[in-house]
Amino acid sequence: MALVSNPHSAYSPRLPWLGGIAGLLAGGAILYFWPQWNRTWLSLVPAPVSVYTRFLGVTLEDVPLVTYCHQALLGFLMVLLAPGYGKSTLAAWMMHNPASSRRWPGEVFRAWVTKFGLLVMVFCNLFFLSRVPSGTLALYIFILQHVSVAAAVASGVLLLRDARRLARTFDAQLADLRLLMILTLGFQTILPAQLALMSARGVNTPLGWYIVIAQMAGVLLAFMLVGGLVAALRSLLGEERCRAWRGDMALFNGIVTLCVTGFLLYHMVSAYPRIFAALH
Repeated sequence: MALVSNPHSAYSPRLPWLGGIAGLLAGGAILYFWPQWNRTWLSLVPAPVSVYTRFLGVTLEDVPLVTYCHQALLGFLMVLLAPGYGKSTLAAWMMHNPASSRRWPGEVFRAWVTKFGLLVMVFCNLFFLSRVPSGTLALYIFILQHVSVAAAVASGVLLLRDARRLARTFDAQLADLRLLMILTLGFQTILPAQLALMSARGVNTPLGWYIVIAQMAGVLLAFMLVGGLVAALRSLLGEERCRAWRGDMALFNGIVTLCVTGFLLYHMVSAYPRIFAALH
């Protein structure tokens, strides 16, 4: 893991207790309200799922433009409002590594290209994948999602480690979270896109990809908005305050990341028996 050296600050090292308390409160609130919050934000999207049942016999000309707008809104709101889509990892990287303030748009776009590229690789029926059933393709996506979860866990652990180091000295070397951020965002599954491609496969594949392109445009806008908000916060605080509070921010982001990722990991592991039973 690459390390980033930070200049000396006049602030004295201290225990980041405020970041720890805030992280526990935020992480606990996310876990407690997660199911209810998912139902709430999904109600903001007009008929987000019904389009997947209308692929058969539908031409591209039959689909109104508003349908694509709804799908873009679905992708945007899912990433922006639903927990578990890498927002905490993105925010942690931008707040933790000062160099990220200049290059975050390109790195976020790179993560988005990785995410879109995985969908293309799995669902474009390349090579042997043209003979693989849709259920098996979904299993491949599920396996790839483990990369995202592992990267998020690694980010959370490194943030906790750096918070501990910063409690001892402000000259501590901090882990560069750029690669882990790209892996977390790039390998995270966008479930509506996966459902659209599986539903349209062999029935109306072009329409499925048009739907997914609209969804992924919304996903990119959400990532850029999150990055822009974090960059604005960093600019508002100033570099001196960011250095003074980087231990608290590292502990806060680390706890929130591990809370959200732990919830996702629990549900992924809980799905193993059903997946193995389906394979047999």
